[in-house]
Amino acid sequence: MTHGKGREFKKLPVVPPENLKDGHFQLYLFESERAYSFAQELYEQFTKSDDTKTRNIAMGRFRRAVKWSGQFLSESQALHAIQPPRISSINLAEAVAYHLAIRGRFLRLQDEFQPGLEALVAARTVLDALSKAAGSSRDYAIYVQFSDEIAPEIRHCAHELGLARAYDIDGIVATLGSKVASALVKDYEQLLQGIQSEGAERQGGDKAKQLQEIIWEGQPIPVRSPELVDVLLRVQQASEGLPTTGQANIKPTQTRGLVTKFDGVLMALSEAEDVAKKLADAQKTTSNPPSGPGARDAHFISSFVTYQLLSRRTQRDLLLTEALLTTPTPTPGKQGEASQTVDYRVAPAVVKLLDTVLQSLNQMRSLSVVDESADLTMAIEGRLAFFLSKTYEPHNKYAEAVALTQRANLHLREAHTNFADTTESTPETAFYPLTLDSVKTLEQEVQNTETDLKKRWFAYNGGKTARNQHQKPVFFDIALNYIELPMEKLQEKAGVAPKAQPAKTSPAVEKRVLAERKAEPEPEEPTSNAQTSQGMLGSLLGGWWGRK
Repeated sequence: MTHGKGREFKKLPVVPPENLKDGHFQLYLFESERAYSFAQELYEQFTKSDDTKTRNIAMGRFRRAVKWSGQFLSESQALHAIQPPRISSINLAEAVAYHLAIRGRFLRLQDEFQPGLEALVAARTVLDALSKAAGSSRDYAIYVQFSDEIAPEIRHCAHELGLARAYDIDGIVATLGSKVASALVKDYEQLLQGIQSEGAERQGGDKAKQLQEIIWEGQPIPVRSPELVDVLLRVQQASEGLPTTGQANIKPTQTRGLVTKFDGVLMALSEAEDVAKKLADAQKTTSNPPSGPGARDAHFISSFVTYQLLSRRTQRDLLLTEALLTTPTPTPGKQGEASQTVDYRVAPAVVKLLDTVLQSLNQMRSLSVVDESADLTMAIEGRLAFFLSKTYEPHNKYAEAVALTQRANLHLREAHTNFADTTESTPETAFYPLTLDSVKTLEQEVQNTETDLKKRWFAYNGGKTARNQHQKPVFFDIALNYIELPMEKLQEKAGVAPKAQPAKTSPAVEKRVLAERKAEPEPEEPTSNAQTSQGMLGSLLGGWWGRK
């Protein structure tokens, strides 16, 4: 930077440590980051074009980044040396790790692999010490994320140096870490003791910032993204007070409050799912998976968060189902009828909820972290068919209802047979703890319902004969209008004697014979007068009147 007029460079006056403020450190950090990011862009252009000039400019920018980060570290050490120290040992260690990481990357790009490996290993050692002393889950995720970024560069330097176990990054850090850190970091032992003492004080801090350990199949899952830690902390806070299993004994008065809590958890999990998917897509584009034993990539974390979302949704739907089934009916049954334990309007709602549960289970099947559970799916399908049969009963469609109960029996029988190969319930399936006793109870309930439906079907006997709806005549009745059916002859051939029918006596009717009337010929009138009149008129009119 040039200050003053003209081209003459004027060096900045040295600021004493007592007058250093936050703005000075921010200026050093921003200058270092600007030079480092520009150097990375130039070096990427060099890898595509092979232009030596671009590489030289990139290396110059890297030197500036190393210079500014070194000045940032020296000022931090000056503040830490003041009594009492103005910055903590953890803050100084962060500045040390930042400077060593940039220096090691610069040396690696200059093909100086031995000093580059030492600087990167020292930075990784300091970051490991910081992660052990982290006071919150977010700080731990930040340290681990920086360690994951350094790990591939350590492997590259070790490979170029021809080390036998270049892939074992943790082994290299454990072997060379303390040695190179003591050589490159000023007062490393005192700094390490300060980190440990301050970390012990921060361990008992705010519990709201501590993310509980996530276990999957008996193994812990480290969350290595600060953004994901933030959303998972919201999920953890929203999940407080919720039942651990889907079949917990819950009072009907508590259902509304629990459903509200479940809605809050589902909202937080939806946000976590979006963040996890974005991280998975970013990792897919960079193709740089995290290293280290037990490290789970972003795709696994995304599948795990989706599984938690579906399990909580299933738990909420089952809670609503139990609340609907335990709700008492508002009106008692009539005399002579069996008392209804479930309102007929409840069955369609239960069917919709169980259908949503099946959709969630089918989505779980497609996840990479889930092994297919056939017994759980069959049990849900059996329960769905059972309640679907209850929707046909109010409409007197007993045939459909009995068919659905038989289908439910088949699903439950299949779930019953699959229990031979399963073990006890795991924490992953705690949202729906399926036991053999619950399947047997549901199977017995389905059988009792099927028997009751058959009895009602038999008593119904096709329904009422008198119906208001217009029915078309049977084809047999229509055929009698066009063909003759000799019932007497058919009965004789069958050996059935026809019943003797009494002769019908009809009243005598007096017949009257009317005398025939003969038409008398009418007398013909003389034509002489007509002819004379016609001749007289025709003579008067010119002779054309009366022509035929």
